[in-house]
Amino acid sequence: LGKSTEFNNLTDNNNTIIKSYNWNFGDPAASTDTTTVKHPTYTYGASGDYEVKLVVINTLGCSDTIVNTVKSFAIPTADFNWNSSCEANPVEFTDNSDTTNSAIEKWNWLFIKEEDVLGASTARNCSFIFPQAGIYEVDMKITDRNGCATEVKKEVAINASPVAAFSIVDNYENKQGQIMLNNGTLNGTGYEWDLGNGKTSSASNPVATYEKEGSYDIRLITWNG
Repeated sequence: LGKSTEFNNLTDNNNTIIKSYNWNFGDPAASTDTTTVKHPTYTYGASGDYEVKLVVINTLGCSDTIVNTVKSFAIPTADFNWNSSCEANPVEFTDNSDTTNSAIEKWNWLFIKEEDVLGASTARNCSFIFPQAGIYEVDMKITDRNGCATEVKKEVAINASPVAAFSIVDNYENKQGQIMLNNGTLNGTGYEWDLGNGKTSSASNPVATYEKEGSYDIRLITWNG
């Protein structure tokens, strides 16, 4: 649909001179769906089956008629979505194309930054790791079993991932065994601390007291919107 259908005239003149070719493309929605061109083209305005008739007349007044069915296939509808997009993490892309008219057989993905192609895939669903935060273009072209193709382009915003970091202030407020965790995280808005002594905290800069001598592993998990 939307592309010209080419008709190849295979008429045998049978050792006579052809006077005229009369085509009727069988399009009820068009007022001018006829032509006398030997090898015509015609663009249908809707998908469906059309009865195309060719009447050939030679200079002796003899004629012959042939009717063939021409199929105009609907164009598939390309669409996709993706999960949360953070730099340095795989972004999962899912094909959401409409397969109502015909099954999709080919997928071609392109991941682009300012006209530079960073990667490609031919899988139906794929993933890609973008090198850094920013705006990228993702193109997906699909082709169905009828050979009809279409594509969709979307902008994907890749967000900066947080970088967890902290330092330890010993003997905080001059109390032995008490420390403050000085949060040096970049691009973080939420925090989850495991203080290593059975306690947790969601504070930005928590204070912890350790009653017993020993070695404690402190873990910080951070995230952003």
